[in-house]
Amino acid sequence: MAIDQETPSEPIIVEPPSKRLKSEMQGETSPAPTPSEYGLLLGKLWDPEFSDVTVYVGAGRQEYKLHRTIICAESEYLRKACKAMKPGGSPHRVELRNIKPAAFDVILKWIYGCGYSVPEDYEPSKFLDTYTAADHLCIHSLKEEIMHQITTTIQMDVVKNKATHDCTIQNPIHLMWRFAQVSTSKDFDVLQKPVKQFLALRGVNTEWVKGMAGVKDNHNLFNGLIIDTLQKMIFSNFCQTCRLGLTYEPRKKCRGCDHKL
Repeated sequence: MAIDQETPSEPIIVEPPSKRLKSEMQGETSPAPTPSEYGLLLGKLWDPEFSDVTVYVGAGRQEYKLHRTIICAESEYLRKACKAMKPGGSPHRVELRNIKPAAFDVILKWIYGCGYSVPEDYEPSKFLDTYTAADHLCIHSLKEEIMHQITTTIQMDVVKNKATHDCTIQNPIHLMWRFAQVSTSKDFDVLQKPVKQFLALRGVNTEWVKGMAGVKDNHNLFNGLIIDTLQKMIFSNFCQTCRLGLTYEPRKKCRGCDHKL
């Protein structure tokens, strides 16, 4: 965390974030919602007149005029940053150089009440920056929302009985592996929700798992998610006596309903 008390060098001024966000709120060509649609909270983002903190984001120090009461309610990191500022000193300024402006734009939509939607193609690179930025800023509600939407999408694919190549998320195991790479053990419970869904409903491609085993990177968190989830599935559905009867040999019929496998 870096908080300026000295007068900073001139920031790089680009199109005001409030103006850009307003045009992107519902897509590149869709009009932004009015304050009456999302409440007065969101409306304040368009009007920096009463802002009381300036946040500089990214290496280019993109400038955002924001409101401490709003951003501190959602972000523990920003709350601590604002508390560290001395009353009566220079205007409130916070530096977030390790966060990309595009990711911060998405976070502002969440903080100011416009919700969140994961990218339609579920390409990890398009929203991992948002997830890691939310983690850095301690916005746990947004991280949970991202995982909730992924979990719901996996469920809907199964309900619609889509073939693998037609699924909205064609490779959920790879997607969750990417999330595990940028997460820590404190995110275990949040990450396990979508992992539980795709393991129970679709399983994991054996060749993909073998390929992962050959990678030298440390995947302890991801491996732990898989092992713990599978173990819970077995222990939650079979008693100790029945577990002893489980074998690796494939069966022709389901143990529970005799449906053909």
